[in-house]
Amino acid sequence: MGNLLRSKTFSVVEVLTSVDIVYDRKWSKLDKLGAFINTNALIMWREKGIGCIVCGITGAFFAKERTPGYGSIYNNWHLNLYAVDHDGEEILMTQDHVVARGNGGEDHVRNLQPMCYPHNQKKADKDMTVFLDKIKVKKKQKKQKQKPTDQDEKVLPRSE
Repeated sequence: MGNLLRSKTFSVVEVLTSVDIVYDRKWSKLDKLGAFINTNALIMWREKGIGCIVCGITGAFFAKERTPGYGSIYNNWHLNLYAVDHDGEEILMTQDHVVARGNGGEDHVRNLQPMCYPHNQKKADKDMTVFLDKIKVKKKQKKQKQKPTDQDEKVLPRSE
């Protein structure tokens, strides 16, 4: 993400198998990696996998990053999971609340699912079923636009 400072990267296995101390309910400290990680995200990725439940893009590496400044946990070194798309672009992997917190959903692993940042932004506080139905409609409309029409297929007269 744009304004983050990056120290180094770690393999998915290296991070998901690191068990250190739970700093508090929200954050765990992975001493041997010198970074914090969101506790719920770590548990979710261990239990539910590292692929976006919408598009299937899969986390490829963890980056040790921090936001410049002081006064926030994000100013400390923490780990973010990234996938890499077919163009080589890094895509942040996030934890999505199945039932959005704003709609009464819990901030608990049982209410979390792995999702890439772009899909998480699009879903926002929508119900998962409604969100997936919208995506299916958009994909169907896109396919219909790509199909040639009768007007596109012009038949040339046969030469004799």
